[in-house]
Amino acid sequence: MLVNNEILLASALLVASTAMQALAQASPCVTPIDSTPLWSGGDQNGGAVFDGRYIYDIERDAALNVMLTIVDTSGGQLTRVSSRLISTLSTNACALSGAIAIAGDEVYVLTNEGLRVFDVSDRSAPSFVRLVGPPLLGTGCAGNLGVAANDEVVVTLSGGLIQVHDRGLLRVPDPPFPMIPNNPLVRTVPTAPLAGILGEVLVRDHLAVVLTQSDLAVIDLSTPATASIVQVAADTPFFLASHMTLDEDGRLYVTQSFTPILTVFETLSPLATPVPIDPIIGLIPPIDVSADDGFIAIGNSQSGVQLVDIRDPSEPEIVAQLPQDPAFSVTLSNGSLFIPGTDTFDLRWFDVSACLTPAPCSPADLAPPNGSLDFFDVLEYLALFDAQDPAADLAAPFGSFDFFDVLEYLAQFDAGC
Repeated sequence: MLVNNEILLASALLVASTAMQALAQASPCVTPIDSTPLWSGGDQNGGAVFDGRYIYDIERDAALNVMLTIVDTSGGQLTRVSSRLISTLSTNACALSGAIAIAGDEVYVLTNEGLRVFDVSDRSAPSFVRLVGPPLLGTGCAGNLGVAANDEVVVTLSGGLIQVHDRGLLRVPDPPFPMIPNNPLVRTVPTAPLAGILGEVLVRDHLAVVLTQSDLAVIDLSTPATASIVQVAADTPFFLASHMTLDEDGRLYVTQSFTPILTVFETLSPLATPVPIDPIIGLIPPIDVSADDGFIAIGNSQSGVQLVDIRDPSEPEIVAQLPQDPAFSVTLSNGSLFIPGTDTFDLRWFDVSACLTPAPCSPADLAPPNGSLDFFDVLEYLALFDAQDPAADLAAPFGSFDFFDVLEYLAQFDAGC
């Protein structure tokens, strides 16, 4: 299997390299909106989350110090609201940039030394609440880091452990030493069915999804004290560093780094049979992925960002490319694409709504939604005909509007998409 993976890896990298060389400029449907500096001295982006108005970004510098920056997106521009040092990790040789999640007015930042909780009710001055570290949290260099939250709990992946924490207790600072600190840990989830190093976690309602280097598992959080793995995706071809994202309808998209392979799970409860997407020629190796309304954004720290239309899994299509914008993290939301900088240490905002609007599938496709023919297209044509709009003049003799124009439109409509 390793040989096959190496062949697939080499082939994918060759195809992606060729495609990127042919596309040196951003796609015309991409419109820059704004950019703003995050902070100076960063060398790697650790992740970002978006709550519909604010971007919460974490990065580290060359000395492994971790910074949290909050940026306001209201008013059609980016405004840096606050930026603060949250962790000094220069003594930790294996420190990673970490992972970040938001729920309500709390931001959770996970690094190799523990889980930090911040109150961001005042975005201009986020306040530190507490640090949860050993023995209440698995830490160390083993495995990647992941954190996600819902209204009741925070789920962490760290030190090879999957742990569930009470959000209410995480809001309570520890009492002064030597009093016993409050313990927010509710459950360490048994991981016996799983193999491989832990990678990422997502939470949607009462379910958590955990992605390792060889497995994908669903955890039931409805009773946090007994949270357990309820399903493992069998025979899934995950290997190396995979990444995943959920869209608003609950579809789960899983990518594989270094390969053009993408898998979709239509439902989480129960976990649906995975639907493999046909290999996407030219797909860049993903480092991060974000989904919105049938499209995904794929980011790569070297090759930039791609937008992929996967509404029809049998015909995936790359609809836009931003090869000049390398990304460790991408966020796609309501026609906006946010890219925290890697080399430039800034946050970039693009309008990609034009890329996400399908083109008309036929000359008869006149009314939204594009891509299908229905009664509204006919009504739109009749309105154009009634107004004697030149667009309705389809048949000879041109310059007049008669029954032959209507017949021509109906023929185009009958031909379908």
